[in-house]
Amino acid sequence: MGIYAVSGTRSTDRQTEAKAPALSFREPSDAGVIDVADCRSQGIETVTITLVGGSGSMRMDQILTARLQGVSRSQVAQWIGSERVLLDGSICEKSTRVRCGQTIVLYL
Repeated sequence: MGIYAVSGTRSTDRQTEAKAPALSFREPSDAGVIDVADCRSQGIETVTITLVGGSGSMRMDQILTARLQGVSRSQVAQWIGSERVLLDGSICEKSTRVRCGQTIVLYL
């Protein structure tokens, strides 16, 4: 996969579901990773990863394990199983193949 566009949001008003951008950057796939502990300490509740470049596909669990610092593959599998990971707005399996142009949403 080529480029990831990554953003995060934190809730500013739980009753209105208003969201404020908290994290936004683009990075080559071989650059750094998303620090989940840092996201949580900043109050980030949702991380969105959009695959915007490259070709081919990878398994959902492989992408998230590679991109999320301090998170094991078994933890990623647990999040997917508990429906905290969506692919293009739909529930997915850990073996789901993710392709360029698709968006992953992770609820921390």
